[in-house]
Amino acid sequence: MLGFFWKRANKEGAFALLISSIGLSVAAKLLLPDLPFVVRIWIVFLICVVVGVGVSLMTARPAAEQPVDLNDISFKTRSSFNVAGTLIVLILAFIYVAFW
Repeated sequence: MLGFFWKRANKEGAFALLISSIGLSVAAKLLLPDLPFVVRIWIVFLICVVVGVGVSLMTARPAAEQPVDLNDISFKTRSSFNVAGTLIVLILAFIYVAFW
């Protein structure tokens, strides 16, 4: 996801994310067993994003001829999609709060 939305991400950052996600998931499971799984994976995700950004910034920039050129892709969505997506997020947030 980081490589898709951030042009500065590189393969070293992606590899660091891969390794850190496995290690952090195991460590979080062992060190924080009483923490709900959904909260635990968010913590692991956020730490992994920081690791990926840090490693990408400390290593060389990716080549200009990256395998995926995002310049010609339009990420614009229709308003009906935006409304449906917002409703789904609100429903899931309600379910999460109601049953936590």
